[in-house]
Amino acid sequence: MDYGENGSAMRHAPTIKQWEKLFVLAAKIKALAPWNQLSEEDLVSVVFPHLQEPVYCSIMGGQDGCFGVAVFPGYAALDSFKTMSKNYDGVVPYNELYEGNCLLCNFGDKDEIAEADMEIYEQLGLKFKGSGNWVYFRALEPGYLPWSLDSHQADFMAGVLERVIDACASQGILGFSSDETLLCVFDGQQEVWESSVVDFKQPPVRVDLLMIDDDLMVENLNTLEQTDIEFEFESAIIPLPFVEEGYDRPILPRLLLLVDRKEEALARMSLAKPEEDLADPVIGMLEDYISKQARPKRIFSRNVHTARLIADLCNLLNIDLVIGDELLASQKIVANLIEEIAGSGT
Repeated sequence: MDYGENGSAMRHAPTIKQWEKLFVLAAKIKALAPWNQLSEEDLVSVVFPHLQEPVYCSIMGGQDGCFGVAVFPGYAALDSFKTMSKNYDGVVPYNELYEGNCLLCNFGDKDEIAEADMEIYEQLGLKFKGSGNWVYFRALEPGYLPWSLDSHQADFMAGVLERVIDACASQGILGFSSDETLLCVFDGQQEVWESSVVDFKQPPVRVDLLMIDDDLMVENLNTLEQTDIEFEFESAIIPLPFVEEGYDRPILPRLLLLVDRKEEALARMSLAKPEEDLADPVIGMLEDYISKQARPKRIFSRNVHTARLIADLCNLLNIDLVIGDELLASQKIVANLIEEIAGSGT
């Protein structure tokens, strides 16, 4: 579920009228100050008639002082939010920070404002002063540096903010428990939006397995020796932006790793660009190692979203797949790789 045209294709910037509408809505949010009563876990759920999945909104500011509204389109986006909301002593791990898919309406400080934001302020005649008063909008998408909204995202964000404002105003922002949500639905008969606090139903998380259809490869690999070696398989977006031809914003490459868990040694590595099909690099890494070395006994994966890339292959090759363990060896190697790449200026 997305907001419209995005990705590697060149996006279209919002018109000045779209920006004007967004800033008017942001002013209404600021006046309501829903963060005085709601925490980030108190979700507003908006069910649009034309969308198959709800849109979830988190009101920021009740805990860490970062004021605003975060918009998560659909089940997968909400799952990424839940993952990032875990208690990590205030620090979200590198391998989860950039996996999020959301739109942000932030009330921040001047040092958070980009040149593009200042140009919009000038066109609209807007002036902001003081901490927590500078309004800006950002799109967070896996594989890209957080960036300004495009035209489709601006319309999407405006529609969601309208619902959040109406719902919070009508409900008096009384707050609700963690197992409840402020639900906004459209009554088609009355042609009006209605909101109420209801029990929150944990949405399903769809995991699409990478299925292997190369029977000959599987047959050949199964003839090879299987050893007691254990690997970690990691798929993580690294926080090093690259400017690539064909992209209208800096990209954050995805790092694919196969790591010897005991020796903490890198066995295979590959890089993938945003929206690139991961089948070839993932299968290629495992096939290359196994054909030249041996089948591993076990592979550890961080979560179901990473494990989906190798689950079918592991099943076909009789390799145990362990999901959910901490990948300490991979973390060390990724940290070293980021330091090396950053230091080289690549």
